[in-house]
Amino acid sequence: MTMTLLAPLVAGLAAAVALPTLLLLYFLKLRRQRRDVASTLLWRKAVEDLQVNAPFQRLRGSWLLVLQLLLLLMLLGALARPVINAESIETGRAVILIDHSASMNAEDEGGRTRLDRARELGSDLIDRLEVENEGGRAMVVHYASRARVQQTMTGQKSLLREAVGRVAPTDQPTDLAPALRLVEPLAEQALASGTPMTVYVVTDGGSDQAQAVDRVDLHDAQVVFVSVDPEDAGVPGNLAVTAFSARRDPERPERVALFAEVSNFGDRPASATVRFLVGDQSRRTQVVSLGPAGERGPSVEAMSLSLALPDLALLTVELVPADAGQDRLRADNAARLVLTAARTTKVLLVSESGNALMEHAIRASGVERLVVEPPAYLSTDAALEADVWVFDRVDPPGVPARPSLCFDVVPSVEGLELVRWSEGDPASTRPLDWQRGHPMLRHVAFEDLVIREAGRLVLPQGARVLATSPAGPLMAEVRIGARRHVVAAFDPLRTNWPVMVGFPVFFDNALRYLVLGGEKQGTLAAATGSSWAVPGPGVEASGVLVYDGPERIETPVEGDAAILPPLERVGLYRTASPVEPAYQALAVNLLNPAESDLRPYRDEASVVATSASGRAVAVPREVWSWLAVGALVLLMLEWGLYAWRTRV
Repeated sequence: MTMTLLAPLVAGLAAAVALPTLLLLYFLKLRRQRRDVASTLLWRKAVEDLQVNAPFQRLRGSWLLVLQLLLLLMLLGALARPVINAESIETGRAVILIDHSASMNAEDEGGRTRLDRARELGSDLIDRLEVENEGGRAMVVHYASRARVQQTMTGQKSLLREAVGRVAPTDQPTDLAPALRLVEPLAEQALASGTPMTVYVVTDGGSDQAQAVDRVDLHDAQVVFVSVDPEDAGVPGNLAVTAFSARRDPERPERVALFAEVSNFGDRPASATVRFLVGDQSRRTQVVSLGPAGERGPSVEAMSLSLALPDLALLTVELVPADAGQDRLRADNAARLVLTAARTTKVLLVSESGNALMEHAIRASGVERLVVEPPAYLSTDAALEADVWVFDRVDPPGVPARPSLCFDVVPSVEGLELVRWSEGDPASTRPLDWQRGHPMLRHVAFEDLVIREAGRLVLPQGARVLATSPAGPLMAEVRIGARRHVVAAFDPLRTNWPVMVGFPVFFDNALRYLVLGGEKQGTLAAATGSSWAVPGPGVEASGVLVYDGPERIETPVEGDAAILPPLERVGLYRTASPVEPAYQALAVNLLNPAESDLRPYRDEASVVATSASGRAVAVPREVWSWLAVGALVLLMLEWGLYAWRTRV
């Protein structure tokens, strides 16, 4: 067992002031007047009193002084925030969470990854857990964007070690919250049975992970962060492609504007060669020099390129660092996009009497054609020529045959219901939260949005909530096969939204998202950790759609779409199945600055365990509260002693 101090400087400064002050009070005396008294006893007491208070005389023994010194020392010790590192782990239930996100693939100078060290630390924890004693059990969970139980609760250390060794690398972003929610019912059971429970999070850190603990109720279970980075580790260098997009010119769709960002997350200047490719052909090569990262973030270099690309094309941007030692992570060195062929969008607005504000917003998005028709038009073949149907307070007949955008109505989907505003509900409301990162809500601010007579949505399983109000879901995305349908529980004309900048921006985002199915305008690309819908794949004899790439992806074909599972590795995947041309190649990217930032994160206010050797792990605990309680007890004793000495 060892002890360290988190705030020794604060305690030292306080001690330099408090201790000399206390001793000085015992050295100094007050000046007293001579008085004649009629008792020799009182003379002797007066002489003793003068001697005790003589300035700078040698101190006499005093229990009061001893108690006051101990009291001060305990308070100063509490200010220093001592931490005890205990090498033993008490018997109880333990859950070991292993982070296997993209940043855990970063390599050190010897070629070992952070995940390799995480496996060693996890095995070391298992060796020291007393799970084979009565009442001791442990389980292993790995997590990235999602969490999965690798080994259920058991007291057999061999099974736990094997589970830790089977944790495989991924290129997914980190999200600790799903793993903690998976542990939550176990923590509740442990609390009910009176069994102590500890959750060990073996990770390379991140402020968002520490914040995730506050969002999940773990029922008094202790959370211990075990860092895979040594305490004396420097800042690992890393260069990354952190943004890549392409957009066709609305006026000249054959022209494409490419935009990319390259970032340096290291503490030293770095340079790299950046190439833009169309298919296998290089269209531009550029050498970039980047300064070191600062406290506010990485050093960023933005680049753009304009090309004439009327047809379907695979676009790639890749970087090659000049010094391989300044690039510890490989998954973020390239990004790819599938550019769809030049096309324009046709929109059908279904409305009883028209909606001038909505029509203006749709036309501002650059659609080729906007048709405004009553509900009866949906029964004609001409309605199927539109790419998107927008329902303006008109109930859709069944499930729309095209991707749809519904305001103040919902399609006939099992489990989907619109609960309308009624008397007694608040007359107006505001969105509480919304998915700012969703493709449809990028650059769409709801802070100042006021909605009158808003309803709420009852959603089926699998629906994605886009915005919420105090009453419940306000806007959501529902996927039926390969088609997306967006529903809103309010009428835009009963809001101040049409006069806000975000109104036409929303329609521009939404129409492109619903038509193209991708997150970018005119491009298809998937992010690691996300699932992907492939429309209209040809059904083979096996009924399985297969993509080959960095890993083999197999998924069953259901109806007119195949839903790929959450994607784990970056790269380019191809299929031989007769799918639409735009889906024959699948581009999967990281493009996540949080994962590319390999700088170690440590929050001294959290219970964090680190290991300089990468093997032995100590579990620290702050003990300042114990010292504070001890100081309170001494304060009461000191007051009692002082009162006893001065009693009459």
